[in-house]
Amino acid sequence: MRRVFALTIAVVLSTACLSAQDDALPLEKALIAASKKVSPAIVSIDMTGTKSVLEDNFFGEDQQRQRRFRGMGSGVLIDADGFVLTNEHVIHGAKKVTVFTADGKKFENVKVVKTDPKTDLAVLKINADQKFSTVEWGDASTVRKGQFAIAFGNPLGISTGTDSTMTLGIVSALNRTHIERDAKGRVVKKIENMIQTDAAISMGNSGGPLTDIHGRIIGINTMIASLTGGSEGIGFAIPFDDHTKKIIEQLKAEHEVVYGTIGAEFRAMTPDFANALKAPPGKGVLVAKIVEDGPAAKAGIKQFDVILSFGGEEVNRPRDLAGKIEKSKVNTEVTIKILRRGEEIEKTVVIAKREFKQAVARTLDPRGWRGVRVEKLTEEKAKELGLEGKKGVLVSKVEVGSAAFDAGIRPGQVILEVQFKPVEGVDEFHKIVGEIASTIDAAVLTSDGAKLVKGRKKEQK
Repeated sequence: MRRVFALTIAVVLSTACLSAQDDALPLEKALIAASKKVSPAIVSIDMTGTKSVLEDNFFGEDQQRQRRFRGMGSGVLIDADGFVLTNEHVIHGAKKVTVFTADGKKFENVKVVKTDPKTDLAVLKINADQKFSTVEWGDASTVRKGQFAIAFGNPLGISTGTDSTMTLGIVSALNRTHIERDAKGRVVKKIENMIQTDAAISMGNSGGPLTDIHGRIIGINTMIASLTGGSEGIGFAIPFDDHTKKIIEQLKAEHEVVYGTIGAEFRAMTPDFANALKAPPGKGVLVAKIVEDGPAAKAGIKQFDVILSFGGEEVNRPRDLAGKIEKSKVNTEVTIKILRRGEEIEKTVVIAKREFKQAVARTLDPRGWRGVRVEKLTEEKAKELGLEGKKGVLVSKVEVGSAAFDAGIRPGQVILEVQFKPVEGVDEFHKIVGEIASTIDAAVLTSDGAKLVKGRKKEQK
């Protein structure tokens, strides 16, 4: 009886294994097909430019300066005539843009056609007498949590001028929001409705496409959430839907993408607010902040007003109201129904053009050095890296395009010496680099070998 039972189990397991292999084969074929379909349209982007940077000196004071930098990223060809879609932050401040296509060609005659800071999208144009491979456009509005997602791009610059990298994951979540603030804490950029994925996305992937299993674009990779600077399975992509497509067409036509505003910020109506403001629960959107001299203020709208409808359409979520306002035509009048302390009132507001400011970049660390941040090297970490008994500091983050990045320093490496001086710990590292003039090329010995971290060139007078 036992032998019969064991034989039965063996047969079942064998059948299951064969079934699993059979099931895996179609998926493998689909991935290979997606790669062949998408990879020829992926480009690597290299740029040089300047940007304003806030740096903390050793006295804790902010200093703003213009800094030359080199950046890299990814893009995707969306038109056979050479139009490339990428992130605005990839080419922001660019003085020169170079594009490498999947067949190894290098194009330096590249024009930044138009950018849209709000959505973090930009369109480039390769000026060349040839036709390019393109990709199939998908629709993010049909994407569901749990479906496969493939990220294409040029992580860490390893595939510049060659075949792009592809990584497989799933759609982890939808409708994620990213808020970017300036040095004073003011909101300067807010990207909403982003797709979250666990497909590996690293520095350099920005601007590359996120596709479905069929190789259709469903998003543009734009950022990661990470404590180490590397991929930790939390990446975000700008959704590729009808609204995004309209913006891209405007950018291709060199038209500025204009967004409306009424000069107000909103919050969801909680039961507590509804009770305090004599409003029906779950109805309307709370006015949390009014911009002085803005359209809402001029129309007589006040904080703690509850907006029930906008242009005759009922609104119950801040995101929906903000979307309606942004899509409204500038300088047009819109009727807004509000509830103020139990009384319904109608106000007419004139839609204004929303202005966007680019946040001033801040170096990675108040005591960062040439784009590198370090932390304590623990005994456990040293042992894990095969450096048992060694002293140094662990590189935790490196700013893309910084002098440290260009020298080949990456998160996870250990800095053992700087300018031929042994690094005992974090304090010793900062002491050594603090004594090095900013124009000096510094010799750095890492666990990955010797590096030369370039200093800032002296200004020509």
